[in-house]
Amino acid sequence: HILHVLIYLYVTANDLEKAVDDCNQAIIMLEPDNMKAYYRRAVSKQQMQDLSGALEDFKVRFGP
Repeated sequence: HILHVLIYLYVTANDLEKAVDDCNQAIIMLEPDNMKAYYRRAVSKQQMQDLSGALEDFKVRFGP
């Protein structure tokens, strides 16, 4: 999917806010069970120092 490619590019370019926004779209609107989007959003949140948000997404991705 093109959105996943964009998210990957935003993460690698360190455009973390855009990565989180696109992950939100991917999760909420397109594929609520997409674990790759949760993982990339968690990594982005972690790099933005949103550790509680990152932990929530990591728990969804990897379990409690």
